[in-house]
Amino acid sequence: MVKARISTKRKNYAKNSSTKMVMGVDRYDPTKALLDEDRIGRAIWEYLKNDDPEGVIEMIQAHLNLSE
Repeated sequence: MVKARISTKRKNYAKNSSTKMVMGVDRYDPTKALLDEDRIGRAIWEYLKNDDPEGVIEMIQAHLNLSE
């Protein structure tokens, strides 16, 4: 039985790195997200609907810690 030959040269599949520029990949800033009052309000409302008072307290604490 003949063994298959394995190439030792690595292939560069990411030759065209400009696709990242076209897609518009942005950095995520969690601090900015936690300071967004609309997002905080929706998260608190979701915790209240799910009957999770600990989650509400955690969200409020996270918001207050970042806004200092």
